[in-house]
Amino acid sequence: MKYFGLGLWLLVNLAWAETKECPAPDALNHYVTRADGGYAGPVKIYYRLLKAYNPKLPTLLIINGGPGGNHQIINHFEEYSKFANIVGFDHRGLSCTSFLGVPHLEHYAAHMYSMEKAAQDIEAIRKDLIGDEKWFVYGLSYGTMLGQQYVTDFSKSVRGIILDSAFHDGSFALPIARDQYFPLFIESNPETNALYQQVIALYPDAKEHIPSKIWQGTYNYYGRTVKIPNFLRQILSAKTKEEAAKIYTFETFPTVGMQREILCEEIWDFPTSPGVIFPMLFTDCATIAKFRKPMNFTEALKKLKVPMMIWGGAFDPATPIQAMREIQRLTPDSFLFENKYAGHGIAMEKPQCALALADAFLKSETKAKFEAIAKSDDCQSPPASKTDQAQTFEDFVGVKNSFL
Repeated sequence: MKYFGLGLWLLVNLAWAETKECPAPDALNHYVTRADGGYAGPVKIYYRLLKAYNPKLPTLLIINGGPGGNHQIINHFEEYSKFANIVGFDHRGLSCTSFLGVPHLEHYAAHMYSMEKAAQDIEAIRKDLIGDEKWFVYGLSYGTMLGQQYVTDFSKSVRGIILDSAFHDGSFALPIARDQYFPLFIESNPETNALYQQVIALYPDAKEHIPSKIWQGTYNYYGRTVKIPNFLRQILSAKTKEEAAKIYTFETFPTVGMQREILCEEIWDFPTSPGVIFPMLFTDCATIAKFRKPMNFTEALKKLKVPMMIWGGAFDPATPIQAMREIQRLTPDSFLFENKYAGHGIAMEKPQCALALADAFLKSETKAKFEAIAKSDDCQSPPASKTDQAQTFEDFVGVKNSFL
């Protein structure tokens, strides 16, 4: 059984490799080949422009989250194309970028999907698309980590970078995320807390499951204020203990491929107990702990001379606002926008605010202009709470069982 998850992943990816219809190169679709594909040989990186390249506009690279999100995130940045060329790409080993094989216990290719190599892939895309010109970079969630790797490795290639829901060091951020998870997502809302107390009074064993079970609901304002209380009401409305257990029981799922490599080798902090933040990684990462190369951009950020804008929500379960404040403190030329109601992903939670901030940033406006936008009602009000307006983080990045 220990190879079942990996075998399933291999079968799915082999089937995808044979049946996927990757576009031929044209004005929007491009491929660039790099020699560094590990034991798979050369890797062909796929990237896509949202619209035909306009040399009169600045170029904005969109780095997706997950890990595991692909180029399709650019479809959510249609309005940004009014003031920038929008570019997305498929991370090595995903979608239309070359399949690199399956890492497993007896033949584990360490760092095959690493952020360092992915940053080199990004630089190859830049040179292929715009030559010696500089571009702007936007990273969301895991994309902010890869974005930091890229901008610190290739600072001369970047005009400015936007980090949307970020941290720079897992050993700094993840303990904070664990410690404040229950206070943020249960205790802070009196209604949620009251419902939770009723649930655990009836079903004491639910206490071990509920924090992990509500994980996906913690990513946005709608999930925190509507979906989580409704989930607890659903448990209370169960007619039998067995029916209730089916609702609240949390089952872990395996992490494999590039998702597992990046999370375990570079992001995960290997705590002494799993907690509720990515509990599945507590066991999944153990087998490759010896390959760990933890990311920490602290010293590199202190020396960075590239303008940076950071977007964060006070109710972020994965990349705590304290970490974004620390990034802002470390980075000389940086601006931090906070929304006191938002969760993970300001471009998703406050889209019009994010659009205005990005427009000003790409136009190299002053920090006074940034501050005026950030203080506006559009930026400081709560995110949308209606079902038809709220979008899940996983839908936005385009990957199920996403982590960051």
